[in-house]
Amino acid sequence: MVGFGNFLERLDAIFIFSWIITLLSSLSIGIFFILKILRKMLNLQDEKTLASPIGLIILGGCLLIKNYSEIKFIGEYVYRYGFIALIFGLGFGILILANLKSRRNH
Repeated sequence: MVGFGNFLERLDAIFIFSWIITLLSSLSIGIFFILKILRKMLNLQDEKTLASPIGLIILGGCLLIKNYSEIKFIGEYVYRYGFIALIFGLGFGILILANLKSRRNH
């Protein structure tokens, strides 16, 4: 038993707290890399102009899900099939746009 006031009375709270800190850290690192990649793709001076729209998109995506059945549907079908298509489609799309950009600059 751990007793640090009323908040941390059991050992579970320490694990939940560390899980939340880990989740927020990985989310911050992911958003950081997304902003860096988009800054280079769009030729912006700094990524501060993209931080608010990316944050709003993530917030909107979190607010769209209303119940557990939607989470289960997304986990079973959208992640399995949709993101594979998205990854390959986005990858090829980025390569095509980069090729067009390099041809235009030469």
